[in-house]
Amino acid sequence: MRLVVLPLFLILSSFSAWGDTPEDQANIAAAETFVVDLTEQVFTMMENANLSEQDRRERLGKLINTHIGVDFLARLMLAREHRDAATADQLAAYHDLSRAFVVDMFIERIGELGENRLTISESKLTRRGDVSVRTQLRKKDGGLVDVDWRVRNPQEKPQIINLAANGVSLIIVKRDEFSSIARNDGFDALLNAMRQSIAGPDTASDPSED
Repeated sequence: MRLVVLPLFLILSSFSAWGDTPEDQANIAAAETFVVDLTEQVFTMMENANLSEQDRRERLGKLINTHIGVDFLARLMLAREHRDAATADQLAAYHDLSRAFVVDMFIERIGELGENRLTISESKLTRRGDVSVRTQLRKKDGGLVDVDWRVRNPQEKPQIINLAANGVSLIIVKRDEFSSIARNDGFDALLNAMRQSIAGPDTASDPSED
């Protein structure tokens, strides 16, 4: 068996070519434009004083359902071990709840942001063909946060399929949280936790009424 040694310039050129083709650059540019336009729409709704809170949430929900891969993210949040162990009825209930849960999760995170001053610091193509756009946003408390938006199909039907704040993936955090509940308390407990989260804290039962 012969050991083939590639010249150094070929090795380096193979790395430098990653993401440097015209098609790659077009995907990156489209993803950046998509993220900027999306955040501008979000902040326009957030800053519109003429909207009631209910109207604002409804409009944000429609925007999120259109531009964020809600079903894809819902599947990612449920680990395979719990998906395989759940009954058909439990999975159907999870599917019904997960769309509203993902929408509420993004609305909550959006609400933490304070100013529409987005700066793109870096964008790169992933090995699966998605584009990761790193931005910097200011939170309401004045702190800065690095937000990574993972965009799929940037030139066709772009969708956000993951969001990370300061390097921490929102979906991974939720998957760990879901796994802990399902593993320790059962799948029905996970469904109840999702229902309570969607309904909001105001609908939780008052212990004094028991």
